[in-house]
Amino acid sequence: MRMLVDSNVLVQSVEAHSEGHADASFFMGSLLQASQPWCLTWTNVYEFLRLMTHPAVFRKPLTWVDAARLARGFVAHPNVEVLAETARHLEVLDQVARAAGGASGNFVHDCHIAALMVEHDVKHIVTGDTHFRRFGLFKVWTPREALKAR
Repeated sequence: MRMLVDSNVLVQSVEAHSEGHADASFFMGSLLQASQPWCLTWTNVYEFLRLMTHPAVFRKPLTWVDAARLARGFVAHPNVEVLAETARHLEVLDQVARAAGGASGNFVHDCHIAALMVEHDVKHIVTGDTHFRRFGLFKVWTPREALKAR
């Protein structure tokens, strides 16, 4: 079973003072040691980099060098697939956004991730973001729920 790991889980797994750190850290440690395939999108990678280096988000943000090193580790993991847009991406994005009742603002990024999941037949997402439940297309798990399901 392939699952997409959302950027908030990546951030929480690294940032010791974040809410949900213990569960996210344990989940990511388990996932990185397992042979189970998992997915990211470039949107997840960019959000991770943006948040981890942002001084308004963290009192002691990571340097670019440290954040990029962690991101490279996620992307280069032997079991990870970084999902990319297909030729039908805009059509799928439109269908996904309409199914969720429309998209605007920050929710457009969630629609982008959801469209990529549809394009690549990924049916599970591990996230702390409840917005993904709006699509009705995926099994949405917190890190703790994902550990129980594996």
